[in-house]
Amino acid sequence: QINSALQQLDTVIQQNASASEEMASMSEELNSQAEMMQNNVNFFQLDVSAERIESLPVAPAKVRQKNKQIKAESASKDDFTEKDGFQEF
Repeated sequence: QINSALQQLDTVIQQNASASEEMASMSEELNSQAEMMQNNVNFFQLDVSAERIESLPVAPAKVRQKNKQIKAESASKDDFTEKDGFQEF
């Protein structure tokens, strides 16, 4: 009986070791796939300009304020280019 129990214990230990190796291998594969997916997702860029957000029905106050700041900076840049004789194409 002891011999039989030891053989069963040995079988279970081998099965656990095999399952552990499979999980480690699968973990590495999933990690690799996650990195590939991240690289693919990084390819896409979202165009989220303040002007586009402002056009939404309810634009957040901070976005409206930032949009005013951008317009003011843009106006001052236009003054600079006109004074120096540069024109935008």
